[in-house]
Amino acid sequence: MPEGVDACPACLSPLGASGTAVPGSPPPAAWRLVFRGTGGHLEVPPGAELRLGRDADWAPEAAGLLAGETSVSARHALVAHGEDGAASVTEVPQGATNGVRVNDRVLSPGRSEPLRDGDTVWLGPWVALRVCGPGRAGGP
Repeated sequence: MPEGVDACPACLSPLGASGTAVPGSPPPAAWRLVFRGTGGHLEVPPGAELRLGRDADWAPEAAGLLAGETSVSARHALVAHGEDGAASVTEVPQGATNGVRVNDRVLSPGRSEPLRDGDTVWLGPWVALRVCGPGRAGGP
């Protein structure tokens, strides 16, 4: 870490003199995906991967929120939150019939796209998720 930096730039956890997290400091915050229209949300903690789709076995966290969304595939996309605090989304190869977009960028299946706070992820033509970065109070 550069000299004078007292918090992790990714998660805002306090840092000790050695640049490591201070014991007893709060864990890094999760990225939050807020579904437009319903207000439902899912969280992706550091080091985790969240599967987005209608298949309850493959995407147990998301399937309930996406069950009635026929434009979303059973296995549509993956959102990953790296230990470094960065997040990305990947369209599942041979899975997403109606594709994935981040804002106005169309994703290629199997290719990871970085996410930023405030991005909108589209699963097909009608289902949108607002991306809220770690430490952001509330949601959109």
